[in-house]
Amino acid sequence: MKITKCLLILFTILSFSKLSAQSENINCAILNVNETNLKNYSSKILGNITRREFSKLNIYTVLYAEDIKPILAIDSLLNSDPFSCYSKQCLVRTGNKIGADKILSGQIEQMRDGIIISFRLIDVKENRVEHSITKEFLSLEDQLKNMIIISIREMMGLENDKELEAVLLKKFSRENYINNKGINRLNLSGTRMGVVTLLGSNQDIIKGEESAGGFDAVPVFFNFGYQFESQYLNQRRVQGLFEFIPSITGLEQGLMMPSITILHGIRDNKTGFEFAFGPSFGITQVASGYYDDTNTWQLESHWNEQQSSSSDTSITNFATNPSYISKRLDSRGDFELSVGFLIGLGFSIKSGEINIPVNIYTVFQKNALRTGISLGINTRKRKK
Repeated sequence: MKITKCLLILFTILSFSKLSAQSENINCAILNVNETNLKNYSSKILGNITRREFSKLNIYTVLYAEDIKPILAIDSLLNSDPFSCYSKQCLVRTGNKIGADKILSGQIEQMRDGIIISFRLIDVKENRVEHSITKEFLSLEDQLKNMIIISIREMMGLENDKELEAVLLKKFSRENYINNKGINRLNLSGTRMGVVTLLGSNQDIIKGEESAGGFDAVPVFFNFGYQFESQYLNQRRVQGLFEFIPSITGLEQGLMMPSITILHGIRDNKTGFEFAFGPSFGITQVASGYYDDTNTWQLESHWNEQQSSSSDTSITNFATNPSYISKRLDSRGDFELSVGFLIGLGFSIKSGEINIPVNIYTVFQKNALRTGISLGINTRKRKK
């Protein structure tokens, strides 16, 4: 039994060695790759790239261009450039001339909205196309090398980087540092509209009567603004954003509460989910006052008026107000700058070339809190 196992292992090793030797003895020639409408690549350069990348696969012995040129230079049947050979007949004749077992030919064409890459591997002796492939990629000429790698690997039945392939192939996939250089770069700048509600004590103040410092309004307001967005980081799935959002709240209830929010955001390019945070600056009406013995809010001036109207108190000798003086939202007050800190979550719904960003956020302020939701809509920008 042991002898049988040893013979079986020895036979397997010898068979594998024989197949490897046969594979190493099979050679392949690669001439120029035909190009159409490419700006930065010639047929010669494309041939060099394809020759180098195909050689890395270690499937066949790739013939060096320097070894082929002297043989083709004396062939009067070929064009002035002996490497410009694209038809099957020409390729088979050239393969026989240089003694190649296989010959790889290709064509790359720049279309209006994409790049089409075609390759075919010809068996010279049998005069037949052994493998072929045609793939359409996004119009990203600076990623041509990766497109060639993906094409020849797939043609030869090898696995590709799925994430890279999706980025270069899928027209409406999430953008990243590779494909946002193309004509359809994701940018969610645009109008924002939604609703915001005040929580806590401010909610009661908004609903209160104006005579008592309230606003006689519903504590749910329509918000309208515009988001300006700039990308400062874009690596794989991580996208760093700087967002600037001016907005106005409360116009539908006769109020005007302007604000400016400055955010740092992080977006997942694959799922579209986003997290952002930063300061929010607004203009609100506030007044200084105090709560009296009955827990009723009074303006600070109310105490002085009480003192001046009292018969037993001199106008020039007011008693000190024993209550704590503070500031709060008040329709009788002056407009002042208010500061808060916003934390928000969002995602983008994609439909063709339309983006619909959805954001849920909360603004934290001293003794105040407000939360809201906003929607937007824009189209994918064309890069000039």
